Amino acid sequence: MYGHLRIIARQRAAVTVFINEWRFLSPERQEIIKQCRDAYEACFQRVIEEGVKAGLWSVADTRLATLIMLGTLNWTYHWINLAGRLGIEQLAEKYFAVIMLSLKADVFEGEPLCEKCLATASSYRDHAQFVNIVMYVNR
Repeated sequence: MYGHLRIIARQRAAVTVFINEWRFLSPERQEIIKQCRDAYEACFQRVIEEGVKAGLWSVADTRLATLIMLGTLNWTYHWINLAGRLGIEQLAEKYFAVIMLSLKADVFEGEPLCEKCLATASSYRDHAQFVNIVMYVNR
């Protein structure tokens, strides 16, 4: 995640153009991009699948989890501020915390999210961080 965010932060203009405009490339170039994208996504998906096999996470649809994770990371170019309160390393840590919680999403299945969050809140040492995570999940 750190590497992904670092590229977005350091190459923001290029990332913005790439994410929004790659579909206007020639069909040959699009195919190259798609192959690279698919290989990159497969790396993330393998990590999630290995975590599921190891019992770290409970994810029924690892493909969807991969796309959600990468979509969340890719959206960062809209708002990232290198002069802001969080550096890339700290931002990556926050992303990691939110994504790890989402990979354990089965905790919330079967009950309304807010009720389960209230019952779970005491297990988080930083209540403010927990509230931020819940607000993110509820978007």
